[in-house]
Amino acid sequence: MKRWKLLLCLALVLCLLPALPVKAAAAAEEESYTYTVRLYGGNLNSGVQTITDVPYGKSITLDPSGFAASDERYYVKGIRRAGEDSSETHPLSFEVTEDMDFVVAYGIKGNQVAYTVNYQDVNGNPLQPDDGTGNRLPSSITYYGNVGDQVYVAYRQIPGYEIYNAYNLTMKLKENPAENVFTFVYVLIPEVGEPPVDEEEVVTDQADVNIPGGGVPGAAGPADLIDLDEDDTPLGLLDLGKDAIENGAELFGRLPLGARLGLAAIDLMLVGLLIWFLVRRKNKKKEQST
Repeated sequence: MKRWKLLLCLALVLCLLPALPVKAAAAAEEESYTYTVRLYGGNLNSGVQTITDVPYGKSITLDPSGFAASDERYYVKGIRRAGEDSSETHPLSFEVTEDMDFVVAYGIKGNQVAYTVNYQDVNGNPLQPDDGTGNRLPSSITYYGNVGDQVYVAYRQIPGYEIYNAYNLTMKLKENPAENVFTFVYVLIPEVGEPPVDEEEVVTDQADVNIPGGGVPGAAGPADLIDLDEDDTPLGLLDLGKDAIENGAELFGRLPLGARLGLAAIDLMLVGLLIWFLVRRKNKKKEQST
């Protein structure tokens, strides 16, 4: 059973290889452009936030908190892609690969509940960065939403630190405010000349590092999004798979034409072998049953 599953996975991967160089070339062409991202206040706020000259693949964060609703019956719930008829909000931090328009999503105030966003290092120490004017930003901020709202919270950049667990955290708000906690964890950026810190061997003053809210970082770095309502998310495996495909695309694109044709031929042979194996296995079962 395990053998034919392994053969099937290998055949599917090889089937994708001929298309990877085309995808890699298209991505390289897109990287030469810059893009514009706009956030509109919509009917309840006439403001517009515009970010221009964003390079391809750069991560940005939108902050809708300044778009207060003109009608006090409404509150800022998040952001949505413009033109999409969906009740779901969009993560506030994301990679830019095209011109993008968003609108602020508002909700009608109902059963309001508090939720807290914390910023701390891996030892649990609160982080209060300078806002650039000499004032310290709070290490913990309280917001409000309706019970049952799917809330997305984005990390913020802190000088001297890099995010450790995730760029975005999401959760459905519970009735108990103590359960509505979003914690972003950071590590110090190594100084020039110092060896980089191995994220799996971060030295701390504590015997065990406990990242609140189940924020487990992936093997390749912080996750794009962690859903705090889900347990045991295999982030490390997802990150490793993503890196393997990207690295494979770059390597395959550099191979000469003859080598790529050879791989395509091997691909066809493996698919044929897999089909033969499955047919043989099926016939063998029929013989045993008779």
